[in-house]
Parts: sequence; C-alpha cells; structure tokens
Amino acid sequence: MQSFHSFYRLIIIVSVGIYWTNHTEPAHSEENYQITVHEAASVFAGTTLFADKTDQKYQKIVEVDMKGRVLWRYDVPQNLFPFERTRQNGVSDVERLSNGNTIFNIQLVGIFEVDRNGKIVWKLDDERASHDVDRLPNGNTLYVRGWEDKGDLHVIEVDHAGKLVWSWDGIAHYDRKPFNRVDDQGWMHVNSVTRLVNKNTLISMRNFNTVAEVTPSGNVVNETLFPPRPMPLKKRLRLRAHPHDPEYQHNGNILAALTGANKVLEVPAGGGQPVWKWEHPNGKRPVVSIRDANRLPNGNTLIVERDAITEVTVQGKTVWQLRVRDVRKKPTFLFKAQRISPDGRVFGR
Repeated sequence: MQSFHSFYRLIIIVSVGIYWTNHTEPAHSEENYQITVHEAASVFAGTTLFADKTDQKYQKIVEVDMKGRVLWRYDVPQNLFPFERTRQNGVSDVERLSNGNTIFNIQLVGIFEVDRNGKIVWKLDDERASHDVDRLPNGNTLYVRGWEDKGDLHVIEVDHAGKLVWSWDGIAHYDRKPFNRVDDQGWMHVNSVTRLVNKNTLISMRNFNTVAEVTPSGNVVNETLFPPRPMPLKKRLRLRAHPHDPEYQHNGNILAALTGANKVLEVPAGGGQPVWKWEHPNGKRPVVSIRDANRLPNGNTLIVERDAITEVTVQGKTVWQLRVRDVRKKPTFLFKAQRISPDGRVFGR
C-alpha cells in the first residue's frame, strides 16, 4: 500500500510539472528582474524584449511586462555556441518581427530566427557576424561584421537564401587621414546598421566616433561626428565617444548612445550642439556601458546599460527601471532592448 501511494504521488508531481511546462499563462517574475521604478502614469506601457547574459554559458532571450514578469522566454541552445567560447560569443541583438517571430544573433557564430515555440525557422551561418541584425521589409537580412580589418566587408545584406545582395567596405570614403591608420578591434568597428525609408543605410562606426548615411552605391551623403562640438578631427578620434545604435528622429535629428561617455545625445544630423541629452547618474564609470537608446512615442527614451534598462522622460526623470541582479555577483551584460506596445508596434532596432 505504501508503494502504491508513493507511485500515486509521483504521478501527481510529474503531471503538475508537465502542466506548468506547457501552460500558456505568463510565468512569475524571476528573482533577478527587479523593477526598481515604475510610475505607471508616465511610462509608455508595453512589454520589453532583451537578451539576458547574466549567465554567460546559459544565455536566454526574455520578454517581460512592466512589472518584470516573464511573458516569453527562449533559452538559447548550447549547440548553437562554439565549443571554445569567448566573451564575444554572446547574443547582442534581439528583435521582434512582424510575423511574431524573433530574430537574434550570436556574435562570431551567425543569425537565427525562432518562432514563439522556440523552433529555429531560419538561420545564417557567419562566423564574422556581430553586434546588429535587421530584417528588412523585402525579407532580406541586414547585419554587421564589427571586428573586420580595412578592406573587408563591414556591412552585409543577404536574401532569404543567404545570397549576398549588398555590402559596404567604406574604403572609398574613409581610406584617408586620419581614419586610414585606425586599428582598435578592427578598422571601423561598425556596431549598428539601419536601412532607411529612402533606401539609404545608417551606419555607426565606433572607432571613428561617426554616424554616416550611405547610399545604395556606397557614397556617404551625411556624416555626424561625436562629440558634436568644434575641434580638430584627430582630437575627436582620440576621444572615446563611441556612438552606438543611432536613430533618425521625426525632426531629422539623430539620437545616439555614447558608450565611451556614458550619455545619450540627440543632435542635428550632420553635427551641431545637442538638442537633448541624458547623462548617467554614475558619471563616467566605465562599467555602465550604455549601448542603446530608443525614443518612444510619448517622448520618453528607453536606455540600456550593462545591468539595467531605464525609461526616462524628456526632463530626464526615471519613470521605469528594470535591473538585472546576479546572485553570484558577476557582471551582467545587457546590450539592446525593444519596447513592444499592446498593439504589436515595436520601438528600437
């Protein structure tokens, strides 16, 4: 009789486990996602999608609500990573697609698209892919190779079959002083790319402290240098402004996260004094590492740093903040995030 009851309890435990594994209700908030600020009346409400690399070995992609509760989670399979992993072999960019799927990259491995059930429905093997990937309206995929040397391809566009259809090496415009002798984790160290409505491409070059708009023929038609104040170009290159993930705004300005300066600036395209800025309260502490800033429809800005995602108002007030707490006291490394509105619109690239 005792063995029968033990067996019956085992059946109940297994059944409950199966139920919670497959149940479609949102999971409870995980302990390491802490919402430290939430002023509901001032935020642009929705869900937030990002890659969590708190555990470098077991990385995951999560979508959380405004209270930090996990609504969707994808544990990145171990077999997608190389056998000998380095710090650079991580997920950096994650984007929700119009079909409901999610596209992401693993740096120095390739690009993957998964459906809501976690099935890989498309992939591109490229051991030089890095930083940023976008799915274009025509179905092509645009991405960067951040650590390439001069003369290599720094921006790549492929069709659904993986065939190269467009690329950019920057030689025609930047193989000149003072850019031609730069070498810091590659030549340009491109960290972001965006295809614009006018068919041009917005490219962020970390090592040049420069954001450039490039035509389909490869010509630079607009160039914004950071820091945006008068000084010789050589001095600008020596400063570690390091723009990341710039975005054109409706007013024609450019919003960019400056990793080297731990601030976010909105400046006129082509240069000029900032029209809006946000500086991290911890100042220039290197560990902050701001890498993404997205303007939301209500005028707020969603900012991503190493261990936090923060929404601030035009006045710079923090109205929402998610912090990732690692119980092992090891540094976390968030990279980018998207805010997804209840009607499915996605903000952030």
